[in-house]
Amino acid sequence: MKGIFQKVIYGVLSVLVCVSLSGCTIGGYHVADNYVDENGEQRFMGFGKTGPSGGEESIKSENSTDEIDGVQENENLTDEINDIQENNYNPESIVGTQLKRGWSSSDNSILKGKDVSVKEDSALFSINLGQEKEVIIHYDIVLDEGEYQLVYISPDGTEQILQDSKVIQSEEKILFTQGQNEISILSNNAVFNEIDISIIGIQVSDF
Repeated sequence: MKGIFQKVIYGVLSVLVCVSLSGCTIGGYHVADNYVDENGEQRFMGFGKTGPSGGEESIKSENSTDEIDGVQENENLTDEINDIQENNYNPESIVGTQLKRGWSSSDNSILKGKDVSVKEDSALFSINLGQEKEVIIHYDIVLDEGEYQLVYISPDGTEQILQDSKVIQSEEKILFTQGQNEISILSNNAVFNEIDISIIGIQVSDF
């Protein structure tokens, strides 16, 4: 009788232990659980079999985090470049509709918009190059009133007038030399019906 009672007690304890273990996880792994193996057979697993919160899903989560970090790093790099460009502006000196200012890899325009008024001389673009680089500057300009000069300022401070036409749609090649290169617009109450000035040939890695 005593032996039967002990077996019953051991049986109950064994069931309790199995239930406890099946709900227990360590480091994202289930300690005990049932699963179906590659051959379709039902099996009981001990420590080491991955469950819903571990194994491949954990790896996927880690990979997803890495991908998100990579996207955020790219976005941060673009934001930094835009910040560099926007710091060259007096935010009140250029106003207009649909206005876009500052170079980015997705849009080579450094000044673009309609009914744009340039109230004072303003830097549009600045880059410090480690070596000379040939770029293409594209102009699409319709001046409504006033006067302007688009100038290139070389690292030694020399100014070269690139454009001052009232209406122009063209492009030209210029050489950015080693050092700080700048494109600025000098304004005498200039108002543009539309303006789009782009620099093609610059890469994110150039900054």
